[in-house]
Amino acid sequence: PTLHETVPIAILHSKAFTRGLCSRAELAHAKQRYAEYNHISIPIPSITSAFIQRITSPLVSLQLLGRLLSLVEEESLGRSFANLFRLGSQHWFDAKRSISNAITLAEEVRANEDLSDIEKG
Repeated sequence: PTLHETVPIAILHSKAFTRGLCSRAELAHAKQRYAEYNHISIPIPSITSAFIQRITSPLVSLQLLGRLLSLVEEESLGRSFANLFRLGSQHWFDAKRSISNAITLAEEVRANEDLSDIEKG
């Protein structure tokens, strides 16, 4: 059943409903229904795997294909190779940046878990 079928609308709009789990019975029922809280782990990929995932995405593959086809059209092969190298290095640095963002997010999650463990204890 959905929430609005099991709880009357008037109770859902009251302030009593927004205060959370109030009794041990409600907490036990929630744990039994939804299981214990699991610790969140965020996998941090290597730079090469992040780069390969980025390069194999459809948009970037199309972008690289366009750069490779421009090698045929351009008068200057040096400029074409420079543009292709610039595009590849841009995606390499974006992959490194996404890894550093994943590390930052993992540290924030870990810090929040530590704070919640301190509050419980």
